[in-house]
Amino acid sequence: MIELHDTLHAWGTDLFAPTLKREIEALAPGSLPLDRATAHGGRVDDGAVVATVTAAADAGTHLEARVGVFFSEVIAAAAAATSRSAARLLRDRGPHRQGDGWRRVCPHPG
Repeated sequence: MIELHDTLHAWGTDLFAPTLKREIEALAPGSLPLDRATAHGGRVDDGAVVATVTAAADAGTHLEARVGVFFSEVIAAAAAATSRSAARLLRDRGPHRQGDGWRRVCPHPG
């Protein structure tokens, strides 16, 4: 499990959401199961991810947060693109969101 210590310490302050965002975006490539959100055999690009924190709650034993994680997906194509817009579509198929539910992000401080 990924532990986000700075996020845990920021719970209950105005710094929680920006700290969670920063820690998610700083994770090493491959740390998040983003490959589950790819389509048609694509693979996750090892570039930067962008996180958006939309909600957070104290669940008693842990903190839960609703977070959108946006990333680029590389899609292999057998045919060459015939226009710049088609090539751009293949390159920038994102952003994609990993999951749509609450995710356990760190143990509760209690």
